[in-house]
Amino acid sequence: MFLSETSLKRPSAELNALHLDVGEIHLLSLRVSLLKEHAFEDVEGILHLCSRSLIFQPSSFSFPLLKMKFSNRIILRHFKGVDKNRLKAASADILAASGAKTSRGPPSERERELSLGNPLLGRLYPSTNQNSGLTPRSSQRELASKAALQEKLIHVAAVSIDKAFSLYRNPISTYITEKNEDDIVFEVAKANSLLTWLKFQKFYEALTTAAAAGREEEDVIAELVEQLTEERKKEFIDHRNQRNEKISLLVRARQITISGKVYGFLAILNGRSVVFVHVANGIGHKALRFELSAVKYFTKYRYMFKQTGLELWRFGVRRSSLFEFDDTTSRDAVYKFLKDGAEKARDLLLHREEVTRLWSRGLVSNYDYLLYLNSTANRSFHDLSSYPVFPWILSNYTGEELDLEDPSNFRDLSLPVGSLNKHRFRRFMDYYEDLKADKTERHAYYYPTHYSTPGFVVFFLVRRIPEFLVKLQNAVFLPTDRVFRSMEQTWYATVNNGPDVKELIPEFYGTDIGFLVNSEKLELGVTNEGEVVDNVVLPEWARNPSDFLIKMRAALESNYVSANLHKWIDLIFGCKQRGDQAVLAQNMFYPLTYEEHVRWNEVRNAYERAALEVQVTEFGQTPVQLFKGPHPARVVRLFNLDPSIEGSETEQLLVKKLKVATKEVERLHLELEKAGNEQMKKISDQMRELKDLELRNAGHVDKVKEEHKNEVRRLQETVKTLEARLREKNFMDLEMHAKPVDFDEDEFHQDLEVLISRKEEQKEDDRRDGGREARESELETLLAKVIAENEELRSRLSKGQAESPPQPRRR
Repeated sequence: MFLSETSLKRPSAELNALHLDVGEIHLLSLRVSLLKEHAFEDVEGILHLCSRSLIFQPSSFSFPLLKMKFSNRIILRHFKGVDKNRLKAASADILAASGAKTSRGPPSERERELSLGNPLLGRLYPSTNQNSGLTPRSSQRELASKAALQEKLIHVAAVSIDKAFSLYRNPISTYITEKNEDDIVFEVAKANSLLTWLKFQKFYEALTTAAAAGREEEDVIAELVEQLTEERKKEFIDHRNQRNEKISLLVRARQITISGKVYGFLAILNGRSVVFVHVANGIGHKALRFELSAVKYFTKYRYMFKQTGLELWRFGVRRSSLFEFDDTTSRDAVYKFLKDGAEKARDLLLHREEVTRLWSRGLVSNYDYLLYLNSTANRSFHDLSSYPVFPWILSNYTGEELDLEDPSNFRDLSLPVGSLNKHRFRRFMDYYEDLKADKTERHAYYYPTHYSTPGFVVFFLVRRIPEFLVKLQNAVFLPTDRVFRSMEQTWYATVNNGPDVKELIPEFYGTDIGFLVNSEKLELGVTNEGEVVDNVVLPEWARNPSDFLIKMRAALESNYVSANLHKWIDLIFGCKQRGDQAVLAQNMFYPLTYEEHVRWNEVRNAYERAALEVQVTEFGQTPVQLFKGPHPARVVRLFNLDPSIEGSETEQLLVKKLKVATKEVERLHLELEKAGNEQMKKISDQMRELKDLELRNAGHVDKVKEEHKNEVRRLQETVKTLEARLREKNFMDLEMHAKPVDFDEDEFHQDLEVLISRKEEQKEDDRRDGGREARESELETLLAKVIAENEELRSRLSKGQAESPPQPRRR
């Protein structure tokens, strides 16, 4: 169910976007050979055209990259039909010394002009094998007699530049400035198409003449990328038409990676396949293709405070894919295809309440839950400007033992890092009050820096991905006192020094020790005490890097953290992130780290846009606010890691428990999902049955009501009939005529029995229908009245018969 432990992967060690300057992108590449003197073998490789430089990448990993910047008076010349062997021979005056004759005569001026005896290249790229065992001191006549002097025409690219930069990759070094006086000559391989070679020259001219023509670099780059995109799109569409594949959607996009943006376009084929094709800055990247059915999770992504991104995860792939689009409309179109076509996929945001409930019940670990919150709050391992943020948990980095049951070993999770030290926070408070009193400041804040920036990520991961220094620090290692040297010093500086309020990154609670160990043997400097900076110095309670990470993870899953983590979530992702509650929680940062204060539509020119991009990219972004109210506390805990176990048993226990816990969480989720579906189906069936029963009962009740009305009507008619008969047998006739009333006692008893029978039937019906007490009472009253009148009539009749002689009966 949950995301991978880490999606961070070191880029290719060959050439990647991290080797380029900030804002520089890769456009085209040519296969070339660096030509050297005749006695030495050439150096095969690739010549890359970037927006600010040419970079030669040798095929051999032991050789350095050679970077030639446009700003250093670079000149690129192109020569067609150059005789390679005569060129090499001319560089060493072989023909003149040997007296050899060729069909073309002595070397031309052009061949003599292109000297291959560049001492810089001999030093940077020393030969491992000489041609046919020859050396510069080999016999000139022997060399001249070789078949290699046969005519061989090539295309040549010669670079004239007064300064170049070399960068070794094994181990990685900083860029070294190299003085150069001679040409750097490349043979353009025949494997390159003529169109590619012509485009290479055209793009080079556009880039190197932009400043002289008064054009902005960004505009030129945008035009070149657009040209590459349109050409590649045309090829892509033609190829798909030949294969009878329908293109359901095609939009321009950039894939965001840890090394930079990869420009290209994203297409959806036949409504079920997703393809991303790169056209620029995709050094070492292959076309990405997958089925919609392979998508597991997806979510809309806020990239650089613009709602134009989309991140997705696939089944069986540990790392996500992050894309940026030109506008919200294009992003939403792709999102709709994912939502409609990826049947197994789920939007992360739509299930946040479910995941929060699982975490609060102890069915999800603290680590997994924080990863989930970071992902839904648009924090990605591919985005340095919005990298996942994890809290400082421990405050004890000096003791020999670590007791996770002792609260004093933990940091206060209810406070931001900036207010953990009350003495330092007084300075932040004074700063806040000054800003509040300054009427020119629209938004007052406590902290001028943020808790998560690319600089902090580079600070922690310099040993893991040293190429970050090439990208963000201009290939210069930080001063020794600013290098990540030890946990104790870093914690002390974070709590006590200046504006430093950084939190941690997920790697401190993962399993990869690479960021703690100087496996690349980087030269990180020497301290004032003469100590060489190497591996990160760990607390005494950690025996080794693995043990350190195990105990850090155990601390994250401890009882104390489980009981208090929701307070930190309120600060970073919840109700205390913004507004009045943030002010009360001492949790306000520089305004441009909040999305609502970054207004791209108000940018007036390229300079303002560039300044705003630097601010957003380099100085931190506050996550998306996920919770408007207080986050629920955790009441149950799944993990109970014991860091006191010695040696490898601890690691085995951790790995075992993590695997068991992950499987248990996935199993529980599947069971919950299955049970939920079954319960919903059962409830739906019950609701349908209740509705049918209600309809049936409604018809039965209406029928009973109608029968009741009819019965009352019949009883009323019977009573009226009896009253009419009583009136016919009026005793007024008896008093006036002194004659007895003709009374048929048998007929009366018959009527009375019919009435009593109906009453009994009605009682039975009422009992069958649940009782009609009110009606029964009414009928009994009416029947009692009739009987009473009957008794009175009997008595009066008896009295009349005693006083009068018997008369014949009337019918």
